[in-house]
Amino acid sequence: MWLRKLHGKSLVIAYDRIACLLTASATERYQMLLEDESYLLDMFSNYFIATYLNVTPQSLSRIRKGLAGADNPRAQTT
Repeated sequence: MWLRKLHGKSLVIAYDRIACLLTASATERYQMLLEDESYLLDMFSNYFIATYLNVTPQSLSRIRKGLAGADNPRAQTT
């Protein structure tokens, strides 16, 4: 009984992950990662985080830079 519940929960998590990869943009996936699993950012390199989000490391860098600029409009200089 316990294993069946564990398996069911794992299946739901896997389906949610697949749905997220198919429907959410890269920026939305990164923001969800920040909200739900921010501890992963300290545990893994940017390369592995980019792989988890299904983006290139360069794209992840652009996403992070864009979000940092959006949070602090004065951070962008001309």
